[in-house]
Amino acid sequence: MRSKEERSDILEDIDPKRKGSCLVVGIDKRGNITKFNEEFEEMTGKKRAGVLNTPFSTFFSKEYKFIDSWMDLIIKMRSNEKIPDMDLPMQTKNGEDVLVSWTSFPLTSNDKNAVSMLNLVGTPISNHADSAANKTSTKNK
Repeated sequence: MRSKEERSDILEDIDPKRKGSCLVVGIDKRGNITKFNEEFEEMTGKKRAGVLNTPFSTFFSKEYKFIDSWMDLIIKMRSNEKIPDMDLPMQTKNGEDVLVSWTSFPLTSNDKNAVSMLNLVGTPISNHADSAANKTSTKNK
């Protein structure tokens, strides 16, 4: 068995979209990250202090211009509406854009079934640029 230090050296060289493991992020009612797993840390290259209480939208691709849509989802979360699965381009520590398919799991408190936190589980599915190229080539056929 490898130690955590040895394992992290090996994992740094692995492309996040080929790893086959999921990203897990917990966000509060304001859209700030309250918890995350090692895979999210590895993809973003950010350590605990650089992630906690940071808006989740900070890690979106710089090309992602739909911050208002994201905030609409946060509002839906507060009112306990069903939140759809979503594909969001996220930026990696290498500056690459990776399209991540996210599924949400709202956590409710006993206070009138109000949502207190949203857990997101994401699977990297492609480079965002690759995905855009595929859509363009599909349209041209």
